[in-house]
Amino acid sequence: MQLILYLIGRYRTLVLFVVLQITSLLMVLALNRNYKAGFALFMSEYASLLTQTSNNVWSYFRLKEENAKLLNENANLHYQLTKERLNKYSALIPVRDSVVLNYYRYTPALVVNYTTYRANNFLTINKGKRDGIKPGMAVISSHGVVGRVKECSAHFSLVTTVLHSETLISAQIKRNRIMGSVKWDGKNPRFARLQHIPGYFDVLEGDSVITSGFNAAFPTGLYIGTVEEVMLKTDETFYDIGVKLGADFTNLEYVYVVKNLLTEEEEKLEEDTLTKELPERYVSTEKKKDRELKKLKEAEEKERKALEERAKKEAATNKDKKKDDEEEETPKPVTDTLKNE
Repeated sequence: MQLILYLIGRYRTLVLFVVLQITSLLMVLALNRNYKAGFALFMSEYASLLTQTSNNVWSYFRLKEENAKLLNENANLHYQLTKERLNKYSALIPVRDSVVLNYYRYTPALVVNYTTYRANNFLTINKGKRDGIKPGMAVISSHGVVGRVKECSAHFSLVTTVLHSETLISAQIKRNRIMGSVKWDGKNPRFARLQHIPGYFDVLEGDSVITSGFNAAFPTGLYIGTVEEVMLKTDETFYDIGVKLGADFTNLEYVYVVKNLLTEEEEKLEEDTLTKELPERYVSTEKKKDRELKKLKEAEEKERKALEERAKKEAATNKDKKKDDEEEETPKPVTDTLKNE
């Protein structure tokens, strides 16, 4: 308190000046309507500016939450669009099973790392096994197809992108449903090639290229890119078609992992059928290895069960034998011996 009184006494002239200025300003505003209106307008603008600045600051800190909401909404929209496409298909061929019309799910994910200028490019997302992600699932962005999940850990997944020498996507031209395959030529990360389109079909620059649905991972109708150039050499049977990819792999931030709830059922049916019908020479080396590994596991499991069964029988036999030996070694009571005599 003494310090406050000391400061007031020391700067009494300045304090008196400030008090008189404030008093005179209040009197002017109270007695003059024009000044009062101008001051009110000034304070209103200042308050609005202050409120706007405050809202901008808080909005910045809420961006992460808002992005998460938008990603979930986009995932739901992807689901609705896929369902709509399947509904159009079911209008031609009735589908009574509701599971078939609802068997795609979309999980938003953040891209944490990626490559674009290698022969085989990958990207890493922040969703893994704990989020239900499995190898083989399709990955898309809001602008087009991205690739497929290669490997998964608990919290992350490695995705093989379209910019990979082994990635081949079953595609079709949206305008006339001509089937082909999209494959990257290893050059420009913004372009790929549409292959296996015969030269007698009508293909135009500007045609949209979409997924065909022949691959269980990708739903039908997902945008891949746009035809940029169409060339047909005189001695060639198929077009050489350049496609500008919809997804910009140099600027990917968020993606969606597509889960097909019926993939395992479809792949198992195809695998069983091909295993029975195809000759051994037409089966790929990878399939052969998988088949041999499966047979080996089945043989090991059968042998293990046989050993367990044998061990149980031996244990039961030993138990009965031990019981008989104990009965033979047990001495008879004296009363029984006297009775016998």
